[in-house]
Amino acid sequence: MIKNLDLLKEVSCNKEKDLHDANKMLIEVQKSDLLQKDKELKTKVLKDIIRNIKEIF
Repeated sequence: MIKNLDLLKEVSCNKEKDLHDANKMLIEVQKSDLLQKDKELKTKVLKDIIRNIKEIF
Protein backbone atom coordinates (compact mmCIF):
# COMPACT_ATOMS: atom_id res chain seq x y z
CA MET A 1 0.00 0.00 0.00
CA ILE A 2 2.81 2.40 0.81
CA LYS A 3 4.29 1.89 -2.64
CA ASN A 4 1.01 2.96 -4.19
CA LEU A 5 0.96 6.13 -2.11
CA ASP A 6 4.53 6.89 -3.14
CA LEU A 7 3.50 6.62 -6.78
CA LEU A 8 0.72 9.13 -6.20
CA LYS A 9 3.27 11.69 -5.04
CA GLU A 10 4.72 11.67 -8.56
CA VAL A 11 1.36 12.13 -10.28
CA SER A 12 0.76 15.63 -11.54
CA CYS A 13 -2.31 17.38 -10.15
CA ASN A 14 -2.28 20.27 -12.55
CA LYS A 15 -5.26 19.86 -14.89
CA GLU A 16 -4.19 22.58 -17.32
CA LYS A 17 -0.63 21.23 -17.63
CA ASP A 18 -1.87 17.65 -18.03
CA LEU A 19 -4.35 18.66 -20.73
CA HIS A 20 -1.70 20.74 -22.49
CA ASP A 21 0.78 17.83 -22.47
CA ALA A 22 -1.81 15.31 -23.67
CA ASN A 23 -2.96 17.62 -26.47
CA LYS A 24 0.65 18.22 -27.48
CA MET A 25 1.25 14.46 -27.67
CA LEU A 26 -1.96 14.04 -29.68
CA ILE A 27 -0.82 16.61 -32.24
CA GLU A 28 2.60 14.95 -32.47
CA VAL A 29 1.01 11.55 -33.11
CA GLN A 30 -1.32 12.94 -35.75
CA LYS A 31 1.60 14.60 -37.57
CA SER A 32 3.87 11.55 -37.28
CA ASP A 33 4.82 9.06 -39.95
CA LEU A 34 3.43 6.10 -38.03
CA LEU A 35 1.44 3.43 -39.75
CA GLN A 36 -2.22 4.38 -39.92
CA LYS A 37 -3.24 1.57 -37.57
CA ASP A 38 -0.68 2.66 -34.94
CA LYS A 39 -1.67 6.29 -35.35
CA GLU A 40 -5.35 5.47 -34.84
CA LEU A 41 -4.61 3.41 -31.73
CA LYS A 42 -2.40 6.08 -30.14
CA THR A 43 -4.92 8.78 -31.05
CA LYS A 44 -7.72 6.81 -29.39
CA VAL A 45 -5.66 6.26 -26.23
CA LEU A 46 -4.68 9.92 -25.98
CA LYS A 47 -8.28 11.07 -26.51
CA ASP A 48 -9.35 8.70 -23.72
CA ILE A 49 -6.65 10.14 -21.47
CA ILE A 50 -7.81 13.69 -22.23
CA ARG A 51 -11.41 12.74 -21.49
CA ASN A 52 -10.36 11.11 -18.20
CA ILE A 53 -8.36 14.18 -17.15
CA LYS A 54 -11.42 16.35 -17.77
CA GLU A 55 -13.65 13.99 -15.76
CA ILE A 56 -11.29 13.58 -12.81
CA PHE A 57 -10.61 17.25 -12.15
